[in-house]
Amino acid sequence: MDAQELDKRRSAPRSRSVGAKRTTFVLALCVLLGLLGSLTLANAATPTILPHHPPGMTPVVTLRAALTPQPTPTTIKTPTTNKTPLPAPPAPIMPFPADVQQEIAVLQAHDRWLTHGNAAQPEVALTFDDGPNPYYTPRVLAVLQRYHVPATFFCVGYLVARYPQLVRQEQVAGYVVGDHSWSHPALPLLTPSQIRRQLSRTADTLQYVLGVRPTFFRPPYGIYDAQVLVQANRLGLTVVMWNDDPRDWSQPGTKEIITQVLYQAGNGSIILLHDGGGNRSQTVAALPTIITSLRQRGFTFVTLEELVQHLHGKRATSPTPPKVPAIIVLFACSLLAWAWRRASLLCSGWRASRISSHSRSNSDALLYVSWCCFLEHADLQRRVLGQLGAQSTEAGLKGIVRGSHHPIPRLSICCLPGLCAQCCAHHLEAHGI
Repeated sequence: MDAQELDKRRSAPRSRSVGAKRTTFVLALCVLLGLLGSLTLANAATPTILPHHPPGMTPVVTLRAALTPQPTPTTIKTPTTNKTPLPAPPAPIMPFPADVQQEIAVLQAHDRWLTHGNAAQPEVALTFDDGPNPYYTPRVLAVLQRYHVPATFFCVGYLVARYPQLVRQEQVAGYVVGDHSWSHPALPLLTPSQIRRQLSRTADTLQYVLGVRPTFFRPPYGIYDAQVLVQANRLGLTVVMWNDDPRDWSQPGTKEIITQVLYQAGNGSIILLHDGGGNRSQTVAALPTIITSLRQRGFTFVTLEELVQHLHGKRATSPTPPKVPAIIVLFACSLLAWAWRRASLLCSGWRASRISSHSRSNSDALLYVSWCCFLEHADLQRRVLGQLGAQSTEAGLKGIVRGSHHPIPRLSICCLPGLCAQCCAHHLEAHGI
């Protein structure tokens, strides 16, 4: 039996030993990764929230296609009495300026002018205009109730008088009902007395139907002037605009409505949608995807009342993650330390004990590290041993440690742990090995 065959037989158990050690290391690493993954999930923070888009809100001066006010039914009489005592509406702000920009500033200082909520709170408010509608409002309510989402409805007065049961359904479901004028006109085109009549008549009707007087008002088409704000202040109404408008009233398509809502949404967004005033089938179809997508992004749905309450609150804190038992943490640290030690041993190899007595200097240690890496590649091993004229791995290794052979020190520049066989082969070829 020749020396090469004996060397192969001696190296076979060592290969199996190295393979067993690698299997043990891989299993330990899998257990460690699984444990760390579970710890990560347990301590997961709240979803990353996208940055809030600045409102950039300007009054809409272009009227929609349905600018002509809808005719007021002559058979409907607005009741003026109420059998039950009602809470007094908010008092008007006094003194109140006459300039529109100054009016907005004063209303904002009293939280009576809203274009968005708190930019530090991951919450949004869904609002629906131009209802109630006997066909689309029930469908919107069904979607909201299915997903347990609060919302606010700005109702047109004469429609409230015509479909009071729909408005009662909104209130019973816990939604907020606001004032959207009596007949949806362009209010700046009216006289001050007509403006006041538009607002107060709707408020009186809602008070009769619901037993509660509205506190929120949205001007039709989003257009207003100084006199509109004066009348709203006298009635104690909070003026609500928006900063997320998918223009669903123009029926751009379900996908476009979804895209625009999600693109514009941010912390404290007030989303403008419609449940009346035309064909709202696209809005109804888009609503489930809008709700689920915003929730996936970490937003909470609130009513306008909640939005006002949170205006000056601090950034919402993430829920406290469940505490991990100390024994699990200790076990994880121990397992990590053990895995690190095993990895170091595998990189060095079982050959450390064979040459530790010979590796006294830094150069010897470098030769040892390079040789251990080199032995992992059998084809390179055969090439170098042939160049050295060594009959076995043991002889080649001992010769290198004693410094009797010189090609391998040049190999140590390249064959460090983690480098591939191709890299080592290239180095050998470059040095004529």
